[in-house]
Amino acid sequence: MDTKTKRMIARNLRLLDEEITHLKRRAQEHAKKTLYRMAGVAYIDAADLMAVADAVRDEDFDAARRLLSDLETEPRERVPSDLYQWLVHKS
Repeated sequence: MDTKTKRMIARNLRLLDEEITHLKRRAQEHAKKTLYRMAGVAYIDAADLMAVADAVRDEDFDAARRLLSDLETEPRERVPSDLYQWLVHKS
């Protein structure tokens, strides 16, 4: 993997980590308001995105691609577009 690709992945993983943090925060806010179903959905979305991020960090790009294809639309849209396009077109 070339240096440019490594930098793109690192930058996009930071962005993805920010999205995960946002989802966790949103889940906690929902839970405080006793909106447990919405909190659960946000936690599941965060966990799904963490699995994608972990697969990319481990350089298991096939697993990351499979996990992406299994995501619901909303969490999939939270994956930075550069990373998403690179994973999809890498196959």
